[in-house]
Amino acid sequence: MVVVFGKLLHLASLVKQMHSKHKNILPAIFLSLLIQLLLLSMVRSQSLGEYRSKQNGIWQDILVWEIYDSGSWTAAVYPPNQHSGNIEIIHQINITQIRYLIKLTLCLPVR
Repeated sequence: MVVVFGKLLHLASLVKQMHSKHKNILPAIFLSLLIQLLLLSMVRSQSLGEYRSKQNGIWQDILVWEIYDSGSWTAAVYPPNQHSGNIEIIHQINITQIRYLIKLTLCLPVR
């Protein structure tokens, strides 16, 4: 967060310097850059072996899951287990049995 704040301060100083030359277009450029910086700061990078849901279903169904491998999401061969990386649940997943404690990231819709 400190890095993003520092970048915003630097960007604000650049905007101040250029304001006299480009009064009409500068606010739009500034807003665009601000939005991009904020979005980049919120993006979480994936790691090899992380799972995410791709549709509603039950935990044990492999059609419900994708796994991150070599820079892209691919169909899972097995459902996530205690040895899996992070597990991101985006859809409604019914859990009928839990054998192991695992780390979950729940992505709730914004209302």
